[in-house]
Amino acid sequence: MSSLLVCEFKKLKRNSILKYTVLAAFLFPIPLSLLALHANMSFDKLKMFVFVFGFYLLMPIFLGLILATLVFEERDNNTLKNILTIPISKRSLLLAKIIATLIIGVIFAVVSLILPIILGVVRGNIDLGQFFTTLGIGLIIGVMVTVADLPLLIVVLKMKKNYLMSFVVSLSYTILSFVTSLQYNRFPLPLSVVFKWSLPHISSGTMSASITRLFFSTPSCIGILCIVGFLSYYVAVKLFESEEE
Repeated sequence: MSSLLVCEFKKLKRNSILKYTVLAAFLFPIPLSLLALHANMSFDKLKMFVFVFGFYLLMPIFLGLILATLVFEERDNNTLKNILTIPISKRSLLLAKIIATLIIGVIFAVVSLILPIILGVVRGNIDLGQFFTTLGIGLIIGVMVTVADLPLLIVVLKMKKNYLMSFVVSLSYTILSFVTSLQYNRFPLPLSVVFKWSLPHISSGTMSASITRLFFSTPSCIGILCIVGFLSYYVAVKLFESEEE
């Protein structure tokens, strides 16, 4: 599996999508940090803005592009036949792509939080406990958002090399999920579920009972994500195995 993961990251390196993803993760907090400095915003508010706009808008879109790149690279270069001459199942190959995307989701999460944490330390708004808590929550949400994005893998496998449509679907899914997250409902879109689970963990303010009743508990969130992850992987494997090599 480790060799498969190395191959997946080499594909991303050739395509430059990984560099753009990490760069976007680092750059998008800059205007928010400048706004925080100008408005004398607390670290907690800055952190919440980074989580909401970075983790629930930017990250799902880029992860969708990562999934598309990992799948389409083999189709574009017609290398799948060569890979399968080695005794590797398509199931293992697909799992390697998912694990690679999970790793990138974690990298995105960490990089996104670097600047806000540095700013918080410089301004004296963050202590050691907050540092580890913020980083820990970021890592957890990074993994959860990646799993919530896995239904896009099914779409990617059905697109047949169509990068544009994959991007459109990824963008539409992200926007729909984000809008749903801001509504007073408990509609179980995977990304919306993660958002409504994470809100009490990324917000420091008090919330009314009408809002807190919309939150998902940890067992509910994990349960939904497990179902989403399993079904996405199962359907994706069936689609992948049914393709002509």
